[in-house]
Amino acid sequence: MDQLKLDTDRTLKNAGDPPDGFKMTEIGELPAKWTVAALKKAVKREKHTVNPQQHPDEEFTYYSIPAYQEKALPITERGSRIRSQKLIVPTGSTLFGKLNPRVPKIWRVQPSKLRKIASAEFIQLDPDPEQVDGSFLFYLCQSGFVLPRSQKLVSGSTPSRQRVDVKAFLDLRIPLPPLPEQRAIARLLRAVQEAIWATERVIEVAKELKRSMMEYLFTYGPVPVDQADQVDVAESGIGRGPIAWRIARLGDVARTASGGTPNRKRPEYYGGRVPWVKSGELNDGPVGSTEEAITELGLRESSAKIFSSGTLLVAMYGATAGKVGMLIGPAATNQAVCAVFPGEQASPTYLFHAIMRRRFALLEERYGGAQPNISQQVLRAFKLPLPELQTQLEVVHLLEAVDVKLRHELRQKDAIQATFASLLHNLMMGKIRVTPTEQDMEASE
Repeated sequence: MDQLKLDTDRTLKNAGDPPDGFKMTEIGELPAKWTVAALKKAVKREKHTVNPQQHPDEEFTYYSIPAYQEKALPITERGSRIRSQKLIVPTGSTLFGKLNPRVPKIWRVQPSKLRKIASAEFIQLDPDPEQVDGSFLFYLCQSGFVLPRSQKLVSGSTPSRQRVDVKAFLDLRIPLPPLPEQRAIARLLRAVQEAIWATERVIEVAKELKRSMMEYLFTYGPVPVDQADQVDVAESGIGRGPIAWRIARLGDVARTASGGTPNRKRPEYYGGRVPWVKSGELNDGPVGSTEEAITELGLRESSAKIFSSGTLLVAMYGATAGKVGMLIGPAATNQAVCAVFPGEQASPTYLFHAIMRRRFALLEERYGGAQPNISQQVLRAFKLPLPELQTQLEVVHLLEAVDVKLRHELRQKDAIQATFASLLHNLMMGKIRVTPTEQDMEASE
């Protein structure tokens, strides 16, 4: 890891003067040896395009907006299947999505044996090697000097279809450290980003393990793998499972209730101390902190109600319908969230996993328009496999062991991402300095 040098001895000669080794610039206080330039001065402006349909049999590495939004990985596609002119992009180029920059789409073009092309909805930034390191440029585009400012340089009345004004974007003023320091900054940020990717891979493995365990446990029960062939299994109408397990409607073993939304026109109803859960905050895990809180007055004068810690929640409306959550502290909810209160026959955590496992079947019961909803009536009629309570608890114990690992890795990812964001800001402002290595120095010669 690079040696970090914090500027802790910044003594002002006069109030308001930059500290030693720094200067005041049009974009703020920066190290004395750094320069400031328009973004367009650091990139090449010569661009080339191709119509892939004129090369129907050629395969391209294609950087498209949908590919970024799905997995942030380019796709391989034949020219016959790609419409309109595309940018021809070299390895090392940074692609900055100009469509709806409030949802960032920033890509670094990677090596490929195929010809690399990109959607014209990207601004192509080919680094001028005499001015800027390509990796540094990629990270700079994610910084406060570029990303938030680009979000103000848009035209169009519909937010989701607004586009960045390219000329104004290229006129943005950016900091440019000496090239060796640029390379050192990029190397440190890349190391942190690789730690994020490594954690994401562990998270995906844990999720896949849980999916496999759920399939096994709900098919054979909590028995060792070498004893699975001793379990009598049959098709039940909701999937294969142990014959000894009964099928029950959720309403037979639990009661349900929904919350409410205090009048938005009454500001005195909001900003209080009562956590208030919205359906979009359910993501198949614990529910702790909430985006909003309501007041005791808002609680009393609406249909919202406080549910206790450990309450099972199910999202009923919109894009998050079918998502589940478990309260880890008392909270109220809006009317788009259904609270489930099992009786003595069922464990809330078991029902949490059982509903998650049969989510697709639950979603098929939705009704309504473009984003159909689930009702409490549908939930109460929904069928689930229900073993004896002790067996439920054994299933929960096995699945919770994986969940503990998953939650740990998610917290780890959040912590590393916070470190990355802090480093990105402070490195780009020169508040944290990185000592270039000999390799960084030689690359500039």
